[in-house]
Amino acid sequence: MHRDEMEKERKKEEEERKKYREMVKRQKRMLEAAFEGDNDEILTILKEVNFLWFIQLSCYIGGV
Repeated sequence: MHRDEMEKERKKEEEERKKYREMVKRQKRMLEAAFEGDNDEILTILKEVNFLWFIQLSCYIGGV
């Protein structure tokens, strides 16, 4: 039983690290796009973030 809890905690931490790395990558892309004046890339990133937020909200509300 204790191993199962530890495994769940490890997976949760791993998922949090993965989300953090993805967020940092998006921030870097956003800054580069803003510096270069690449509005299309900025819109793409904003759509990605909006889509991810919608999925998270749907999972929270739906209990998936």
